[in-house]
Amino acid sequence: MGMSTVEKKIRNWGLILPDVAKPVANDLSYLREGNLPIVSGQLCIGADGKLADTHRGKLDAEIGFDADVAAAQLC
Repeated sequence: MGMSTVEKKIRNWGLILPDVAKPVANDLSYLREGNLPIVSGQLCIGADGKLADTHRGKLDAEIGFDADVAAAQLC
């Protein structure tokens, strides 16, 4: 099966989507409501599978914009 348009765009941006983390309890990592994906409970997990400590804090209040973007990309 080939890549979707979204997957191609993500790759063109130089981003790699990791496997979805397994839920800790009886939670869902995401759900789809019509055409809208709803994501919840995502953490800043690096490619090594470990929590990235450099992105702890309130966005824009405790860490800067560039760190905000990097944290969102990891999530």
